[in-house]
Amino acid sequence: MSKFVSYCVDASSAVYPGKLRMLKDPPKSIYVKGDLDGGLLSRGIVGIVGSRKIFQYSREILRHIFREVLPINVATVSGFMFGVDTEAHKLSLENFIPTIAVLPCGIDAIHPVSNYALYDKIPGSGGLIISEYPGFSAPKKWTFVNRNRIIAALSDILIVVQAGEKSGSLITANYANKLGKPVLAVTAGYFHRGFEGNLQLLSTYAKALVSDNQINQLLGYAPGKLIKDTSNKSSLLHDEKVVYDHLCEQPASPDILAVRLKLPVKSVSMLLTNLQIKGVAFETDGVYHAR
Repeated sequence: MSKFVSYCVDASSAVYPGKLRMLKDPPKSIYVKGDLDGGLLSRGIVGIVGSRKIFQYSREILRHIFREVLPINVATVSGFMFGVDTEAHKLSLENFIPTIAVLPCGIDAIHPVSNYALYDKIPGSGGLIISEYPGFSAPKKWTFVNRNRIIAALSDILIVVQAGEKSGSLITANYANKLGKPVLAVTAGYFHRGFEGNLQLLSTYAKALVSDNQINQLLGYAPGKLIKDTSNKSSLLHDEKVVYDHLCEQPASPDILAVRLKLPVKSVSMLLTNLQIKGVAFETDGVYHAR
């Protein structure tokens, strides 16, 4: 049982989030846990959405964003589901950034149950739990769609970390785009399945997330954290640097790199091992990525 008591905020209330009024069909009321009037919604808010089956590559991207990029005076918002949502909420708490969880179910229902501990930690750390639905009402397919429009409305910018071809994150991105919010999508290699939705967005209105400064610039902030190069890139030998530069352009397997570089696979594998040891590359499902 949650130790936080929920309360209802009517659309006529002075503390009702102004951003929600931008929607064509704003909620008539919302249910909240946490201090809605505590100034959290006046911060720059970064929406983070993505697949329920998160890849290691996506985890690495998120960790970098939270640990090296996001300034401390922002907040985040996500949908409290498995995968990218949960990772975003957890990393927010780890980095002392308040986070907003928008539920597809009743305010008192914990869905998924595996996020039981996270549920109370969010309002307990200065964040918010928000739902359009009271009590313990169960989530339905249409409530997820309704939840997505609230995430989009509360976001000042939206980052799509990992989205498949039919991902619900595309619905959130479309809402954000219609509301005039910048949408950023993480890039992935041609052979990296599970990012088809990202490619769809990048071919239409989304911008590729390629720079550490993009997020802060879109929020109108100077960088709140120094972008530290704690790796050993300066110590790379010539051949290691060549392989690393190729990985920066596009993640690849040893076989594909060997073809591109016209080198034996054994030599490429050895160079990739060296890059991993030096902390500038990592491997996921046989595909290597630059850090």
